Amino acid sequence: MQIITTCPYCNGRGKILKNPCKKCNDTGVYKKLVETEFDIPKGVKEGMQLIIEGGGNHPGNEKGIKGDLIVQIVEKPDSVFKRFNDDLHCDLTLSVIDAILGCEKEINTIDGSKISIKIKHGIEDGNKIRVKNYGLPIYQTNRRGDMICNVHLTIPKNINEKEKELLIELQKQEHFK
Repeated sequence: MQIITTCPYCNGRGKILKNPCKKCNDTGVYKKLVETEFDIPKGVKEGMQLIIEGGGNHPGNEKGIKGDLIVQIVEKPDSVFKRFNDDLHCDLTLSVIDAILGCEKEINTIDGSKISIKIKHGIEDGNKIRVKNYGLPIYQTNRRGDMICNVHLTIPKNINEKEKELLIELQKQEHFK
């Protein structure tokens, strides 16, 4: 029986160094933390991978080229917006008066700008308002998803006597019975 294996002393190179490098132990490679800058395309999603050609490990004393660096995308949660595919959901809090009469509200977008949206009269708690093209960019296109505002109504906890009287008077009206 015959066994052929690579020499453990020279790793098949045919030479043994008298003073091998202490940093790499004669492998030609050592660990080092390196920062790499690269562009992240618009619209990437959680779990996608970006490949940076030649950004990976060097083959060391072996012949060959550097490997590729594979970057796994992990999204950081946002305190205001929740992602659903390319759409963004956010909460929109309205007073009961604004919900009854309708109003115009200024809201923040994911880009940090503000836009004004019209709230139709009679909107109810739990309704959704779709704001077209204010969601996230759609990967490899020039389009965007939508921003969807989930309506929540607030009811005042404390009211003064005058407000109470006005509400009692309003309660007697035809559409408030």
